[in-house]
Amino acid sequence: MTESAHCWLATVDANGVPHTLPIDGMWLDDRLYFGGSPESKWCRNLAVEPQVYLNLENAEEATILHGKVDELRCDQELAERLAAASNEKYDFGQTAKDYPVNAIFAFTPQNAFAWNVLYKDATRWRL
Repeated sequence: MTESAHCWLATVDANGVPHTLPIDGMWLDDRLYFGGSPESKWCRNLAVEPQVYLNLENAEEATILHGKVDELRCDQELAERLAAASNEKYDFGQTAKDYPVNAIFAFTPQNAFAWNVLYKDATRWRL
């Protein structure tokens, strides 16, 4: 998670209709932090159902995480840590002031599924 530039987030709406999209984020303190517009479909979905799946991009070495997303308000310390992590990972030129503007979300995994060779080394973890 720390090295993956992008992952796929799967949410559902109030009717159970799935919605997936690629996101980027920073892995800190055993959570994936990411942001987005509160008006977006997936943010509205999270308000209804915070349980999600998160998949890494590499299908040949699959990693699938299931867990909960919480919406947060950044304090100064977290905003500075997220800006530093973002600049190290993506070089976007972020500052701590960029984080309280949009909603900040933190994904906490509860289960993980992974494999390199499906049906030979598939493994499940409860976290």
